[in-house]
Amino acid sequence: MIAAQGFLALLGYSLNWFLTRFLSIEGYGQLRCVISLTGILVIVTHPGLSAAIFKSISEKHIGFVSRAYRLTVKYSLFGSLILIIISCYYFFISLDSSTGWIIFLIAFFFPFFYFDRWNMVYLARGLFAKARLFEMTIKSISLIAAGIAAAFTGNVLVTTAGMYLSYVLLNPVFSAKSLKILQHGKDECQYNPKYLAYAGRITRYSILPSISKHLDKILLAGLLDFKTLSVYFIATIIPVYLLNSVKSATSVPLQKWLSFGRKEGLYIFKKNQKWMLLVSILVTAGLYITLPVVLGIFGEEYGRASGYAKILSLSFLFNPYSTMFFSMMKYMDDERFHGRALGIMSFSKTIAYLVVIPFAGVMGLVWTLVLAEFVWFCVAVYRQRNIESIWATSEKKRGLVGAAEVELNVDPEG
Repeated sequence: MIAAQGFLALLGYSLNWFLTRFLSIEGYGQLRCVISLTGILVIVTHPGLSAAIFKSISEKHIGFVSRAYRLTVKYSLFGSLILIIISCYYFFISLDSSTGWIIFLIAFFFPFFYFDRWNMVYLARGLFAKARLFEMTIKSISLIAAGIAAAFTGNVLVTTAGMYLSYVLLNPVFSAKSLKILQHGKDECQYNPKYLAYAGRITRYSILPSISKHLDKILLAGLLDFKTLSVYFIATIIPVYLLNSVKSATSVPLQKWLSFGRKEGLYIFKKNQKWMLLVSILVTAGLYITLPVVLGIFGEEYGRASGYAKILSLSFLFNPYSTMFFSMMKYMDDERFHGRALGIMSFSKTIAYLVVIPFAGVMGLVWTLVLAEFVWFCVAVYRQRNIESIWATSEKKRGLVGAAEVELNVDPEG
């Protein structure tokens, strides 16, 4: 898994270099703005359906899967309609026909781009290698096709088509194959509505994080310009790839720690937290030194990106600890707190973007992101120091409720 993540990260880095070489800096910003727009619109595709599919198969209720696929298509069409309306804004009000055509094109690709719930079927069946292979195939073809399109045409619209084409062609194929896998099983096929309710809860938790993850780029393009967005995105490439890799790299040790039980897993985490912080400091120092060289290949137009990236690298001092801790807590009956805390953090970041970007630009934005990681780190430290007392209180309440239920069920006549 880590090797696959590293391959895709290297491929993505190479693609971005190709795009900055063969597209204008404004065109590259256009592409990044539109991709971020579709990233926000993922919330209309009901993303909680992915987790619900995994849960339904694990609990042997595969009848939900085909219904989830149909709902995905239905909600994605609503996303396409929103994109068409936005493209009309660019055509007739903003008078930016170039961006309008890109958004109009993606409106037709959108239902296929997020029709990737098949991945959960393979994972639930334990076909991890095949799920990873199919995912890498789609992403690799997408990145290579976009690079080729940019190199030969230098046209943003053609590059966008190349980037999304593999999803249009392969996601329906893999979805059909996943249903055949289920047909060979012996699970119960009836539909159970509880999974749709579960999907709704997960989707609600994901709304604010999805918005805050992409809103900064849209605001930079809308309030400043596409050139500024291009420089900012290049600044985030290495820090973001590393931050996203933390979850993949730590999933194996986390699963091992959790296999010993809740309290034992927490004890092992505490025992290793000094080493985690030491590694974070060393990686941050390495990034701070090497980022100007690594990002220098993007050329003079993107020269300011290295300064922003050095500031963003400070996030790595805090992110690994909080990411590992909250990933572990989600499996320790602490998911509700994590969801609420993440929602509050995402809402705060969204408000901060609206305030900071118009007045402080990219410099204010990157410091806001570092501050957000520091606050999330502080929340993790506070929760870690108090989690055992919280567990004890919760268990005591459960014991009192259980005792009360037993007492209520006693027959007074003996």
